[in-house]
Amino acid sequence: MAQAGQPMDGALANVQQNLRMVIARDPQFAEAYHMLGLAELEGGGTHAAVDTMRTAIQLAPRKEWYVYNLAEIYMAGKKWDEAQPILERLKTSANPQIAAVAKKKLDDLPFIRKYGIPPERAPEAQPAAQNKQPEREVESGDSDSEEASANSAPKLKERGPDRRPVQHIKGKLVSVDCSQAPAAVLTISSAGRVVKLHTTDYKSLVLIGADQFSCDWRGQAASANYKANGKAEGDLVSLEVD
Repeated sequence: MAQAGQPMDGALANVQQNLRMVIARDPQFAEAYHMLGLAELEGGGTHAAVDTMRTAIQLAPRKEWYVYNLAEIYMAGKKWDEAQPILERLKTSANPQIAAVAKKKLDDLPFIRKYGIPPERAPEAQPAAQNKQPEREVESGDSDSEEASANSAPKLKERGPDRRPVQHIKGKLVSVDCSQAPAAVLTISSAGRVVKLHTTDYKSLVLIGADQFSCDWRGQAASANYKANGKAEGDLVSLEVD
């Protein structure tokens, strides 16, 4: 199904079941708990995901990505007070990638708490629209309304969780475009089809098989989980490179 680019409807439950079978055979396999926690989060089970990710951290306490993903799970469940101290601790990490993503998440936290999405996903919240207003003299009667408008919060509808099904593709990583860093576009070729996958911040992308993301990757075997934005584009969820 993944190689044919078909939606993985119902496959998430199978993924979780298979990971539980792995854990049953090797209860000390921290990465299996980590992946199961992410799968449970993807399926909307934030409470189960918290418990599973905590187990992964207990088995591998030095894996700071596990700790960061626990903060992400807390945020998905709107447990801001639990997520914030974790991010505060990680922003001083010796790993510059961990420190950078934790600091950015902390900076974005007030916006996320209010609107449920990070600022980069809310172009309508930018003040660019103000530049389209024609210049005019402000009459005395308009001063109060002008001040109120300037101090008001951006009008932005709250958005629910992303319910798009997770799809999978395995093939060759043709190119990586980081011209709009930290955003990136990865081109993956698989069985005669080419898919462009986007990430708004490659520093916070879940990676398997590599310690950090590289904009110089070319020709590597790769597999990716993503949410489709059409037949040939999508948003990255995780990436594995060989």
